[in-house]
Formats: sequence, C-alpha cells, structure tokens
Amino acid sequence: MRSVYMLMHQRKPDVNGLATRVLQALKHAHIAVAAEPWIRERLDGEALASLSELTPEQCEAVLSVGGDGTLLRANALAVRCNLPLLGVNVGRVGFLTEVELDRLEEACARLANEEYTLETRMMLKASMGDRTDYALNDVVLSRGGYSRLIGVNAWVDGDRVGPFIADGLIVSTPTGSTGYSRQADRWSARRWSAWCSRPSAPTRCSTGPWSPRLPRPSRCGWMGDTAPWCP
Repeated sequence: MRSVYMLMHQRKPDVNGLATRVLQALKHAHIAVAAEPWIRERLDGEALASLSELTPEQCEAVLSVGGDGTLLRANALAVRCNLPLLGVNVGRVGFLTEVELDRLEEACARLANEEYTLETRMMLKASMGDRTDYALNDVVLSRGGYSRLIGVNAWVDGDRVGPFIADGLIVSTPTGSTGYSRQADRWSARRWSAWCSRPSAPTRCSTGPWSPRLPRPSRCGWMGDTAPWCP
C-alpha cells in the first residue's frame, strides 16, 4: 500500500502532535498521506509539507485516527470511495478500531509490505422517503422526544415479525450487535453474514432479539407512530 487518506478526531489533546506522529510513521514506511482539510489548516512546517495533494478517490485506503465515532465517520468516506478502512485507536473504547497507538509504526510497516488481510463487514441500508443512509453498526427506529411508548409493526421479506410496543426498534449488523443491541439484552450476532433485530425496552419481557439466516439480501420494514430515526 502506497497512499492513505487520514481522518482524525479534532478534539483530542495535542492533536497537532498526534497528527505529526502519524505522518512521521507513515512517511518512514514510504506511504503518502492526504488528509481532511482541517488537518492541513492546523499543521505547519515539515508536517504540512509531508501531506500529499491526493483526493480520497486517488488513495488506496482510509485511515481513521480516533475512537469508534471517528471510525464510523471515516467509514462513510470509505464506502463512498470503495476503499478499505483501518482504525488507529486513540479514543476511550476503540472497540471497532484495529490498531492501538503504541503499535502504529508496526502497522504502517505491515501496510507498506502488504502484510495484511481485508475483512468484509455487512452494512445496513436504511431508506425513508428520499433519504437513504448506510450503517455499519445499527439502524434505530426511536420515539425521539415523544414521551410515550410507540407501536411498531415490522416485516422481514414480507413476513410480519411485529407488532411491538416499545421505545423503538434496533436493527443491528454483527458489528453493531455488541453495541446498543447487546446492551438491550446481552446478546450478539456471531456470524458476519447475519443481522439481528430487537425491540428497545419492550412492554413484554418475552420479546427478545431475533436473527434470520440470510441466503440473499433481505428487506426489513416497519411502520409505527411518527418517530425520528438515525443510521
């Protein structure tokens, strides 16, 4: 690998020093680095001079430097440009990231020597009206600021799996099943080719998560009270 596009968390302590360290490690591995505009504006001197003018589409991968939130933001760019994504953890949790900061130099050397494997992760496509979003973790149908429980009818490939009376509905990928969905019921999907769904705080305790086997792309739909949602 010879080029990456870097995204970073803007509010990390000594973000300039952190950016400079990452740039030096990549430069030592002979990997060109382009970065989002705010990084270029913050740097000066040798660090600024080391940045490439490549666009994301011209790079070979996206590099996320931060925590899980930064990686999810970087994932949107990686999906748009059809690029692999590598996360370097400098956050509090970093569950989704692959590399800890103290192993940055080793990771850069392995990138340069093509000593890595690519792992394909399932994503969800959520559409509402003219809006379409893609989610690496989960899609949540939420009651938002509505103070009462909402009624939700849900279907998978035309088969009804609702209705639910709950705070909302969580549809998770295997990546996201260890997040909000797991916290809701201590359950996670262990297959990269399956997804799970569960009501959030349902009125019936017997309403647990369910996960269909998916021999092909599946469609999930829901109807309920007017409620906001987010990918």
